[in-house]
Amino acid sequence: MDNEMAGVLDELAKAAERLGRNPDECMRWVLKFAQADLPKYSEGQWADLATEVAIFIGRGPLVSVGRNITHLGAAFDWSGPPPKSARLKEEWVTYAPHPSRQQVLALQKHTKEALDIFAQRKELKFVLGPLHMTLEPWRVSRGGLSLKSHTPVDAFKFHLALLFSHYYGRVRSCGECSTLFLADRRNQLYCATRCLTRVTQRRWRERHMKKKPSKTTKRSLRQAGAKGARHGTKRR
Repeated sequence: MDNEMAGVLDELAKAAERLGRNPDECMRWVLKFAQADLPKYSEGQWADLATEVAIFIGRGPLVSVGRNITHLGAAFDWSGPPPKSARLKEEWVTYAPHPSRQQVLALQKHTKEALDIFAQRKELKFVLGPLHMTLEPWRVSRGGLSLKSHTPVDAFKFHLALLFSHYYGRVRSCGECSTLFLADRRNQLYCATRCLTRVTQRRWRERHMKKKPSKTTKRSLRQAGAKGARHGTKRR
């Protein structure tokens, strides 16, 4: 193996690790991807993200299949492009190890729109082209099921739908900053401790500031007391 090939394999391995080593980490990668400020990314960040997206398209996220946690890939079908009747205008049909920025931005937009609907627990529909499904008994690690799609976009959407099906009710919008996040607890309402702290402090101030008289109120009370003393008013 030459140095160039070794470098490519190392890059792919690192990108796969960034995608996540378990289903929860994969779901958090999707949330991060959907909400990332991509125009501010550096050249290096774009290169890393393109590789991650390509891996997600090719083999999908880690999901639970029976007792196993594995990749249930819906790989691109190399046998040819999809029929024109099944091809959407905005979707590309040529697979590349590094999708273009325009392609990544289009996938991000679709992912964010899907997550917004999913977080509200509404019906979410993915429109896909034809998928080829093959049962392969010898591939026990993948549940014996192999899938192929006609376009990389179909593969991406299939993997999103597959991953989302394991997280109904856990993807939520933060009650403080509106960031979409993966809840670890049933009663978790905020994405991070900092948001919970801000809400707690704000509620504390609102509750205690109402009880504590302002400087103007204190001054008025002192003036009223002095006026009462001049006119011989006694306190009861």
